[in-house]
Amino acid sequence: LDRILDDRALASALGANGRAFYARHYAWPVIERKYLDERRFAELLTQSFITRHKSNRELKTALINKRIPSGIIDEVLKEHYSEAEKEEILQFHIDKGIRKYPDKSSPKDYQKCIAYLMRKGFSYADFRDELLKYYRGVEEL
Repeated sequence: LDRILDDRALASALGANGRAFYARHYAWPVIERKYLDERRFAELLTQSFITRHKSNRELKTALINKRIPSGIIDEVLKEHYSEAEKEEILQFHIDKGIRKYPDKSSPKDYQKCIAYLMRKGFSYADFRDELLKYYRGVEEL
């Protein structure tokens, strides 16, 4: 600290570098571009939802609730939420549902697993065949 106080050239250079750093990273237009741009926000939320194994429907609902325009939602989902990720997330939730309701011969566990998956935003057609492989003896209701 004493060196900075004694050396005016060093103090001036550090001050200029500090102001430039602040302008590059913390000025309001930078903050708006990083965090307040609707498209950027939608992309960040999409990545967060994918990481947390959230379904496409849950993500779309969250984006709508955040008042993101539907055109941006469709573009971001198309770019960042691939079919492979959808399948991986669906399989994650099927496995989780089966762990929660493990009785293979129980129609009640089968129905609970269906309800769990539908609450997570998946349609019955998405998981029907995969679920029936596990709950083999359960009749369709």
